[in-house]
Amino acid sequence: MFGRQKSESKRSLLALNSMEADTIRHVKPNTLRTCRFHRKNRPTSPSDLKDFDVVLTTYSTLCVESKRGGVLHRVDWYRVVLDEGKPKRPSVV
Repeated sequence: MFGRQKSESKRSLLALNSMEADTIRHVKPNTLRTCRFHRKNRPTSPSDLKDFDVVLTTYSTLCVESKRGGVLHRVDWYRVVLDEGKPKRPSVV
């Protein structure tokens, strides 16, 4: 979807509301390589995400990334999941 960098894996982006970002805890340990793309310590390059199966973020982070053409929008995602739970700014996403 978004990207410019071709994906060699079936990497997925999950945009969840902040309360649901812990959903990944329901997955068996060591079955998925996950990255939490949130706050100031998030990756700065699409290549930083290449080793992950799932990248978790929030609607707010996705909106900020969208406005500045950030890292999330430079990856060729296999799947993008937008959780309808309780988006903070539905008019922006």
